[in-house]
Amino acid sequence: MVRNIMGQYRYKDTPIHRLDARIKIICVILLSIFLFSLETMKEMALATGFITLVTVLARISPKQLLRNLRSFVFLFGFILLMYYLFDRQNMIGGYVVVIRFLLLLLISAVLTFSTSASELIYAAEKLLRPFRILRLKPRRIAVMIAITIRFIPMLFKEAQNVRDAQLSRGASWKKPHHIGHWAAALLQKTLMQACRLADALDARNYKDEGHTHFREYRIKPKDMAAGIVILLLTVLLS
Repeated sequence: MVRNIMGQYRYKDTPIHRLDARIKIICVILLSIFLFSLETMKEMALATGFITLVTVLARISPKQLLRNLRSFVFLFGFILLMYYLFDRQNMIGGYVVVIRFLLLLLISAVLTFSTSASELIYAAEKLLRPFRILRLKPRRIAVMIAITIRFIPMLFKEAQNVRDAQLSRGASWKKPHHIGHWAAALLQKTLMQACRLADALDARNYKDEGHTHFREYRIKPKDMAAGIVILLLTVLLS
């Protein structure tokens, strides 16, 4: 069975999956701003409870989330180590920073788990439409964002495959040159995937203008209600 990794969309019939992608992106932005405004552990506890509720509503397995977050344990440990070495009296601040990053990863995971690539492209393109006055191309930016999000799970998977292949050949992670070979092989595979994607777009005569959408999404009252709840939460608790 292929394991679910960060950034992979999984369809489930949940209230979070049924929300309009534009509303979900706006909610993620508002929640990110809200998290950076929190300073105390009490505020963090409230935010953790709310985001945990959203995760439960999206029916995302806690085991999947914990397995995916293992890659960031080193980062969290490094942050706490820096606080311990240089600001030991403010360790609470270090815990707040770690929890803040953890919650940011959780809301990002909820977005990518519950929103397909086509919905992300559609939503980003619609939200970026006002920036046309700056001669930006919303479609191009939206496709770049969607590709970046979808490359993240592929990168994790390729990293694991290269690591397993090298370990089966006797490589040791205690030797720097073996780690260098792993990084070089991963970079080569990533660039090859990018070239294949570029060739596929070119073969399909991809253009920034003159395109249509297979499905036009409409914002419903329940989508507006969800956006208003997140906005009120951000304003009241900031």
